[in-house]
Amino acid sequence: MFSLGKKQSDRPPQTYDTPPGEIEKVVQIKLLCCMAGMSAVNIAGLSDEQLKDEFNEQECNRYEKLLLEATNLARDITDVFCRGAALHLLIKPLMAAGDEIQAKKLFAVIEVEVIQDAVLADFPRLGTNF
Repeated sequence: MFSLGKKQSDRPPQTYDTPPGEIEKVVQIKLLCCMAGMSAVNIAGLSDEQLKDEFNEQECNRYEKLLLEATNLARDITDVFCRGAALHLLIKPLMAAGDEIQAKKLFAVIEVEVIQDAVLADFPRLGTNF
């Protein structure tokens, strides 16, 4: 690789203040939420009758399973920034599925202002009161 100045081996390794494994959990949550979001788009706005269709029922079950797995990972995150990033990721499929109430609850838990601003940029409706 090309480098300007120091050789790659002369640079000190980059460290983060987050506990080990938390960044990896956020990456896993991102992937799970991406997949859940695809299912959420398919089931958003469907009536109870339409959800009984075999395909829609499978999509709904897939969405719920992926979201639950991502939520369980997010519960284990102790770093405030990583947790906020994970909650932002969880809010996206919730909003795609039309579950604004649950999304607002997660938004209320985010402590990092930069992440709150990013969520509001994506979903301004979450900034309004219940």
